[in-house]
Amino acid sequence: MAEIRRLNRPVLRYLMARGPERRLVDHQNPLEKYSAKGVKDRYRFLPDTIMVFVEVFGPKLTRPTDRGHALPVILQICVCLRFLACGSFQIMVGDGDGLSKSSVCRIVKATMNEIIKYMSEIIKFPRGDEATETKKRFFAVAGFPNVIGALDCTQIKIQAPSQFEDVYVCRKSIHSINVQMICDADRIATNLVAKWPGSVHDSRIFKVSSIGRELANQAPHDGFLLGDKGYALEPYLMTPYRNPTPEEARYNAAQARPRTRVEQAFGILKRRFHCLHDEIRLVPEQACKVIVCCVILNNIALKRQDVMEPLLENQYNLDPIDDDTVTGRVVRDHLRDTFFHF
Repeated sequence: MAEIRRLNRPVLRYLMARGPERRLVDHQNPLEKYSAKGVKDRYRFLPDTIMVFVEVFGPKLTRPTDRGHALPVILQICVCLRFLACGSFQIMVGDGDGLSKSSVCRIVKATMNEIIKYMSEIIKFPRGDEATETKKRFFAVAGFPNVIGALDCTQIKIQAPSQFEDVYVCRKSIHSINVQMICDADRIATNLVAKWPGSVHDSRIFKVSSIGRELANQAPHDGFLLGDKGYALEPYLMTPYRNPTPEEARYNAAQARPRTRVEQAFGILKRRFHCLHDEIRLVPEQACKVIVCCVILNNIALKRQDVMEPLLENQYNLDPIDDDTVTGRVVRDHLRDTFFHF
């Protein structure tokens, strides 16, 4: 009897020991599976920001059904975020949550379609009091007056399409979408055009865009956009001088600092969403939707101070445009003589 007690004593000690309190984890809620840092590493957003996405986009993603168990909204959104964050194949995205490739495809498509509906509410060009505040914030950067936005384009690499393949080859000799963006001093996108093949020139995209036509027909102009030498000088679009004098060099320096805000905005966007830095493995129409979704989500995050460090990349500057307008030269010379003549 004593031998039996000795044999069972380790088992009794194990059973009687007070172990740590167990915590049940909902494995269909990624925010409960990982720490805050783990969530951001995997989905590129803080947990609080993801919960905002659930609140804003979730109601339309809920699918009441009596057939089996519908996927919770938070899992659908996290699957979409992981796809955008890593730019991986959909089958690999699904492996992380035990989902099939077809399920991931349906989830990503439905979630992106819902996000795109909010484009006009989240990507808004500043007007009225918002424009006045934008000018103040840009002026604080380098003393350049009356700026309502920084303008630039970037090439987003895509897989070679089966139709019209040649028009998607850009100056970098890759297949891409040429994406135009205007941002404010806080690097938040205020206008986005994501539909043109990579071979289309930046200046042409701006001229035929709705914001370009609006500014061209507006007189007098209530503020300037800032662009690089790849754009034609206009009364509403200030570009740098070529072969500048000392006064013009001061103008160029003041114009360049706020203009880099849009380059930094592209860097932040590509750092957050690796699919934009690597390659979007979708047809061009779906690739454009991915770009729009990424900008919308990034805008929400930046407004909530959920930031990412910008990704530094080599800049492929366009050749100077010799299409400057006379009125554009007059406006630029007036700015030079008024603000940068010392």
